[in-house]
Amino acid sequence: MKRIFLIVLDSCGAGEMPDAAKFGDFGVNTLKSCSTSSKLHIPTMVHCGLGNIEGLSFLGTDPAQTGACARMAEASMGKDTTIGHWEIAGVVSPNPLPTYPNGFPEEVLKPFREATRNTGRPCWRLPKKSPGPRCCRERPSCVVKCR
Repeated sequence: MKRIFLIVLDSCGAGEMPDAAKFGDFGVNTLKSCSTSSKLHIPTMVHCGLGNIEGLSFLGTDPAQTGACARMAEASMGKDTTIGHWEIAGVVSPNPLPTYPNGFPEEVLKPFREATRNTGRPCWRLPKKSPGPRCCRERPSCVVKCR
């Protein structure tokens, strides 16, 4: 094989994992829910083989799929969306990362604001021809000093 294209369907859950209840994800299946909408139109993904994965035949199957498809089951303990990214990069963690279902608490936000010198809402943008982000000078709410 000369090359691969890794397509990660982020936040596109295909059913709950065994530890789902520990992270508030009991009974979830985002892909199944989306499939009930007439607006979901993914013929290329079905042709690649997405519907051939066990439990996803409701999408439609393709006996001549063009891709290799699989469902990931994390080895790590943690919320699937976050820990799954870590595992793709090769990091396996026995300890779950913290989750914040009600938003970030002040004990997390305060050190972040201090470290970024930002006491207001984030207001970063990436100009079309720029090597990195810069502050939106047009917004009076921006309190980060532009360099």
